[in-house]
Amino acid sequence: MLGYFFRRLAMLALIVVGVAIFTFVLSRALPSSPIEMMLGSKPTAEQIAQARADLGLDRPVVIQLGRYIVQVAQGEFGTSLRTGRPVMEEVIQRLSATAELVSLALLLAVALGVPLGILSAAQRGRWIAGLTRMLAVSGVAVPVFFGYRAANDFLRVAGMATVTRSHRHQSDRGFSGSGAHRFVAD
Repeated sequence: MLGYFFRRLAMLALIVVGVAIFTFVLSRALPSSPIEMMLGSKPTAEQIAQARADLGLDRPVVIQLGRYIVQVAQGEFGTSLRTGRPVMEEVIQRLSATAELVSLALLLAVALGVPLGILSAAQRGRWIAGLTRMLAVSGVAVPVFFGYRAANDFLRVAGMATVTRSHRHQSDRGFSGSGAHRFVAD
């Protein structure tokens, strides 16, 4: 049993390293560079050279990857190019909104899933069981953005409320709230 635990732990470590490498490669494959985000559209050659040195982009890719993996393992995710704040602060700031959304989603899933599962089991082989099974599969298969749009449209048609999102950052003027999805009356 202990051997199984350590094998799974080693597999987890390999997966984490693999995800870190994939993320690193993906970020290097994007068409825009972090320097463009930092300096704008028309930086001078000196500004570009200084930014490359500051970000460590002037080093070999293997060294950059090693540094990235070590920093991620230490929980150091760097500084946001958009806000200039540490990324971990940005994540922690949004953690309460994320927890709120996850809690509501879990509550909704249990509140709908358990009764529908019981109904499906009680009506096994009948049309209602097929309908509940179809609803369950559809709920898993539909991408989140379609589900969000469908919920918004349904609530608007029902005259109850619409689901809105705040894309504003706390450093923006006029920000209020946690940035979570909100239900507001029309």
